[in-house]
Amino acid sequence: MPGNRTESGTPAPAPRMRRVRVTVDLEPEDHVKLRRWCNDAADQLGRTSVTQVDVVRALLDRLHRDQELARHVMNAIDRQR
Repeated sequence: MPGNRTESGTPAPAPRMRRVRVTVDLEPEDHVKLRRWCNDAADQLGRTSVTQVDVVRALLDRLHRDQELARHVMNAIDRQR
């Protein structure tokens, strides 16, 4: 298919169709804070649970839609150096 080629004319890689696993190592106190936040959110939402994955997915969605949040995150990353 001509539409599936890069500018150089080589075939474009097939898009990913399956989810990609991402792992992160947290400091123990950050993990405790995240678990507590999830539990509090579940209580406020009237749900039995809010998973850490729920939180990451919601944050990523917001990060892509909210340029101000994206700037705050970039500034926080820059300060970590």
